Amino acid sequence: MDRSDHFERALANRLARLEYDELPEAAVRAAERSITDTVGVAVAGLETEVGERARTFVGVEDDSVRGFDGLAPGTYDSPFDAALAIGAAIHALDYDDTTHAIRGHPSATLVPALCALSDTPGVDGEDVLTAYVAGFEAAAAIARPIVTDHYKRGWHATATFGVFGSAVAAAVLRGATADELETTLTVAASTAAGVKENFGSMMKPIQVGLAARSGLTAAELALVGVTADSTAISGEQGFWALYGGEVEHDPAVDRWHLVEDRIYLKKYPCCRATQTSLDATLALVDEYDLEPDDVRSVDVFGSKNAAQILKHPNPQTGLEAKFSLPYTVAHALADGDVGLSAFDDERVGDPALETLRERVTFHVDPDLPYNSQDATVRIRTDDGEFERTVTDSYGRSGGGHDLAVDDDRLRAKFLECTRSVVDEAAALAVFDRLEDLRTVDSFGFVVDRRSMR
Repeated sequence: MDRSDHFERALANRLARLEYDELPEAAVRAAERSITDTVGVAVAGLETEVGERARTFVGVEDDSVRGFDGLAPGTYDSPFDAALAIGAAIHALDYDDTTHAIRGHPSATLVPALCALSDTPGVDGEDVLTAYVAGFEAAAAIARPIVTDHYKRGWHATATFGVFGSAVAAAVLRGATADELETTLTVAASTAAGVKENFGSMMKPIQVGLAARSGLTAAELALVGVTADSTAISGEQGFWALYGGEVEHDPAVDRWHLVEDRIYLKKYPCCRATQTSLDATLALVDEYDLEPDDVRSVDVFGSKNAAQILKHPNPQTGLEAKFSLPYTVAHALADGDVGLSAFDDERVGDPALETLRERVTFHVDPDLPYNSQDATVRIRTDDGEFERTVTDSYGRSGGGHDLAVDDDRLRAKFLECTRSVVDEAAALAVFDRLEDLRTVDSFGFVVDRRSMR
């Protein structure tokens, strides 16, 4: 095959040509909102046991290293350590954004690379946004041909596709040429890893941190001249052949995946597959003023994919509870919300919640496509039966369940995630700058404690 014909080269050429002024406004705004959301989630994640263990692993043991200081590359021995620890922290709470494009969490691997290189001279907000969009487009383009079968096989798509996003975001931020971007992609193909069997354990977010670090490593290896086969993704024994199987779509190098597939900002700090069920449950509680003691049974109908992911019907820890449909629905019924405190280990063992959880049953709806996020919740009480269906149009043309996370809710979520680290006024100062990231002179303010005072 001529070197100019294969997928890797075509994708690298497109990425190398990306300029901020030519990005669709919808892509820029999506990137700003996602980076804002992700920084908030990262601050909260650094306070978790997973976040602390990740920082300990890379040699950051000082308890004073918290919040935005904890994101600073200068507090780590290397940017690679920073990417690992930040990636793990972002994903620790499962509160980070998702996208239909990769069946996973795009910002969890994109933002760590950007944070790890935030002290790169001359990098401003427009550069960061361009690198984010480039990384998203790379991960989505590589995922597109195999994403459904890949996910069904048990791969943790956030990590396996995310490594390409991290690699490209880092390479673009470092000013890589088309040749260097092509090599970055093909080096990254040798580092993709992560299994769904680890969902509900500390290893799930650690897999994401490892992917962020591997992506940054791939970019740096390419920039120092390490070579890789030019068809390591598309070749006969390349990434697609080994990690996929059934081809769902032809590769699409020129498609704006970020605009067409969009990003979903999470409303609740638990698995994406719970979100529509929680929306339906909370809507019923609010509309019919349901009390937990009145509930006799709850039946939830969703997709086979949701059934496979939500593998902990009787969770013993907060991490497992994030992947428990019965627990999350029971908590929504009991408290009228599902926030960060819902997944404290002590809360998971609450006897009243356990009783309510036992009344919740999940059923696979055979009429739903495998990847559907649609959910129907049916609640029975002594006074009658109440039912609500939430049809999630995220990832579909003309839809947008993600629009439920409006700017006011995004602001409230940011404050929820940062309140244990900094006061509200300081957090809002950073929030406002992130929300208008395109105008800032340097991304370094995100990792500088002085900006929080």
